[in-house]
Amino acid sequence: MNRSSQLKWILAGAALGALLIPAAAQAAEPAQAEGQDSAAAAAAADTAATGDSELLARIAALEARLAQLEKPADPEAGEDGEDCEEPEPDEDAVDVKMFGDFQLQGQWFETGGGESQGSVSDFDLYYGEFGWDIACKDSWSGHFSLNVDDDDDTVTLYEAWGRYQHPDNGFFAQMGQIALPFADTNSYFPTYSATNDLGITTAKGIGIGVEQERYGLSAWLVNPDVEVYGNMLPDDDESSRKKLDEYCLWWDVSKREADECHDGHRFSLGYISHLGNHDFGVVESPVSGRVPGINVFGQYDWDANRWHALAEYTGATQAFDAADLDANADELGDQPAAWNFELAHNPGELDTWALGYQHSSEFVDHATNRYALMYGRQLCDIAELRLELSHGKYGDYVSDGRDEDTSFVAEFHVSF
Repeated sequence: MNRSSQLKWILAGAALGALLIPAAAQAAEPAQAEGQDSAAAAAAADTAATGDSELLARIAALEARLAQLEKPADPEAGEDGEDCEEPEPDEDAVDVKMFGDFQLQGQWFETGGGESQGSVSDFDLYYGEFGWDIACKDSWSGHFSLNVDDDDDTVTLYEAWGRYQHPDNGFFAQMGQIALPFADTNSYFPTYSATNDLGITTAKGIGIGVEQERYGLSAWLVNPDVEVYGNMLPDDDESSRKKLDEYCLWWDVSKREADECHDGHRFSLGYISHLGNHDFGVVESPVSGRVPGINVFGQYDWDANRWHALAEYTGATQAFDAADLDANADELGDQPAAWNFELAHNPGELDTWALGYQHSSEFVDHATNRYALMYGRQLCDIAELRLELSHGKYGDYVSDGRDEDTSFVAEFHVSF
């Protein structure tokens, strides 16, 4: 029953009471009241009249309230009858968030064989990045980040890009200086794997694709930092060398976040037309020819996201020219490749244990086989302590002649 109907019933009851109360009062008077003093009777009459007046006033007030409620509602009027239009959303609102990722490491190395034989200890900033994420109107976003290099005390631009993504179908277009998705994958260890070193690539370019919760597909055109001789132009026309003549394809075949009820997984494939353009710098510009590379990544998470297993491969599809890359001096040219396997366990909310194995072939200054153990402890929402112990065996593809090494790393990792 609405408020208008309730008030109508109240008015009807009040009116009926106004008629019945005097009659009931008269019927209840005893017979001997007729003989009472006339002055007392007059006083009673005055009291009854006063009560009737108060009741009628209350009825009039209720009728006025009912009439007000029955008026059509004004959507632009507030509770006090004042106009209060709903403020329109600010279409130019921008959300800016600062982020940072810093890996402070204390390191100890024991190397056997070659020029670097002996032990070395150091403390440095293994990796440092900070920047800003910008989001506006739900579909447009931007990203700007800087790298801090502790070795030469410099701060350099890492990424700077703008992006449009359709809110419904997931289509996106992106341009700027971008860390390509190729080999930019997950690891539980504080030191980067050989698969990451061989593939991670940052370049200026443009990309389009589709990104959904369960899959993703993208294509990128980039301007390489490592030029090919065939693309070189005369020195007096250096600016015209800058062109988008290399590409990367990336496919997140299937992915799903793990939770308390479901296992999680991710399986991805990548192809890059010029592997020598990666950030590690295995070759110097210019090179005799481009060498394509592929990346395969798979991860599975189970037992309510407490166990994790991942495997990754990055490799060249053909050998580099011997003039560009020939670490073992056999005049045949190297074809680098790397594998990474990790098994991690979270026995509690704060602790992580991990075992790792890496294998590489023809990848200069990377161990042919490396075994690693890691323990991590979450200190707070943004900080973690990680300890890593590893041992590597080397082959012929080294620049300092080392045979093996053992390393211990203690890292204070801050990410926000």
